[in-house]
Amino acid sequence: MVRTLQPRQDWVWCYVDEITMQHADGGWVEVDLFYEAGRGYMRDHVDAGGDPNVDEGFTFGQGFPLGRWVAEMRRRRAAGDLDSDQIAQIEAFPGWRWNG
Repeated sequence: MVRTLQPRQDWVWCYVDEITMQHADGGWVEVDLFYEAGRGYMRDHVDAGGDPNVDEGFTFGQGFPLGRWVAEMRRRRAAGDLDSDQIAQIEAFPGWRWNG
């Protein structure tokens, strides 16, 4: 297993099962790494004064495709593929808009 060292991110990658997991409720649950990593990078971007509504080609940090993450989260919401907790977490970013 490999654990992230990124600040404010808490996930591990299991090489055997090829899944990403997060510690929750005294156990481990499978998570969507792209969603979780993107949320962490977006939090850092917004905390640094950035606007959450970035162009699709925008990268953050050491090259995370934050613009692709924004486009994918908008697509997932439109398709009904985000749960209410995920929607609320994204909407908590000041200035977030579902329509770019």
